Amino acid sequence: MNLPSLLLDLGNRHAKWARPGLQQVIRVPLESTQIEASVRAVLQAAASLCEAPGSVLAASVAPRWAAQLEPALSAAGYIWHSLGPERVPLQRKSEGTGVDRLLCAWRAYRMQGGPVIVASLGTAFTLDATDAAGCFHGGAIGPGLGVQEAALAAAAPHLPPPDPDWRPGRVPARSAEAIACGTRGALARALSALADEFEQTLGSASCARIVTGGDAQRLLPL
Repeated sequence: MNLPSLLLDLGNRHAKWARPGLQQVIRVPLESTQIEASVRAVLQAAASLCEAPGSVLAASVAPRWAAQLEPALSAAGYIWHSLGPERVPLQRKSEGTGVDRLLCAWRAYRMQGGPVIVASLGTAFTLDATDAAGCFHGGAIGPGLGVQEAALAAAAPHLPPPDPDWRPGRVPARSAEAIACGTRGALARALSALADEFEQTLGSASCARIVTGGDAQRLLPL
């Protein structure tokens, strides 16, 4: 296909629009309890980036949202093209890997030109390893920070929310600090330890490490 008019990254909680050649990215929240409103907001964001409907290259990890958005965009005159894992030009040893993980790994490898480990922190976290030859090995998937916090709040509503200003360096003395330490701090340390293990498996002591995703700014300092 020719260069698409728009690029769509469709996640579980956000749709991200971009236009080739521009740095601007528009994030649209996706609310499962407000499907029609979410779809309208995604269409409005597309129209703000592109004067007339054109082709859309979509990378999706959320089939339920793709099932809503593809017909809506088609009805508005857009031509939907799905970007599947097979179209990402990256060697791989893994099986069944989602296009989101492969795109992150491919971009990271191109940026670094060598072995790289990528932590993508969204609804789920992923931690993936690509070796010096540009071969994707796979990695880890687990519940993201927001999912952990929401699950704890639902299971133990008497607990306070995590302290947003908590930083490591001492044993937490208050419950809010303890929750931040046990979620944000524990996840950061788990990712770091897994990255160490992946480096050893790849046989490289100098893997670049990249953090991305919606929770990157909350976890990067840790």
